[in-house]
Amino acid sequence: TFGTMATGGFSTWNASVGHYQSATIEWTIIVFMILAGTNFNLYYLMLIAKRADQSKPGVGTRLAVVARDPEFRLYVGILSIGTLLLAFNLWQHKLYEGPLEILRHSVFTTVSITTTTGFGTVDFDQWNNFSRALIVLLMFVGGCAGSTGGGIKVVRFLLLGRILGLELEGAFRPNVVRPLRIAGVNLDKS
Repeated sequence: TFGTMATGGFSTWNASVGHYQSATIEWTIIVFMILAGTNFNLYYLMLIAKRADQSKPGVGTRLAVVARDPEFRLYVGILSIGTLLLAFNLWQHKLYEGPLEILRHSVFTTVSITTTTGFGTVDFDQWNNFSRALIVLLMFVGGCAGSTGGGIKVVRFLLLGRILGLELEGAFRPNVVRPLRIAGVNLDKS
């Protein structure tokens, strides 16, 4: 538990989480690794979110706070695309039996590597170069800003994309001045 939420990846076994050979344990750890890689400010915003109609519980509004956050959407997108690429590659090379086992190993590895938790369930040396290269690229991403995950952080990739978009627009339309905005907040370019 402490190794998962702190994204520390500590295990009492040499084979890490792979020692247990349990899909239930792996899926449980996946959920908590994703939660640990999420910006903790979103949890606070979910707690204080209120619905306009106070007679109904605020679950819809609370989930909308998370769904509107551009950093969280990019984070989930990176995890999803990484998982799909890894699963497709593992399926092509038939390293595991059945689609559920491929999906489990793909999700677990993608989330563990991206959030810099570092848990392991499989031997990466059996994988081909594409899968290993994808894992190395995901190591640089990290979790969201304000999370326990390491890496460059998702918000920096979001900023990079927005800045590149503004610079490209400025090259083709030099008279247009647009502010750099994330989640409705103007940011200083310097």
